[in-house]
Amino acid sequence: MIIVYIKQRLREPSTWNAIVGLAIAIGIIQSPEQKEAILGLGASIYALINAFWKKDSQANGTKTTDG
Repeated sequence: MIIVYIKQRLREPSTWNAIVGLAIAIGIIQSPEQKEAILGLGASIYALINAFWKKDSQANGTKTTDG
């Protein structure tokens, strides 16, 4: 049951964004002198996740309306 829950969460971009955020924080703690490089890499990965991950409404072919 927990495995199913984890698999479902791993299909969501917000989960991967959180994983990247944690990795950035851990990387900065482990190597403070490379903080800028770690932040740059993390920001790039975050942007790629958001740029290429299909939203549920786009994946299903449905359109969302505002208001």
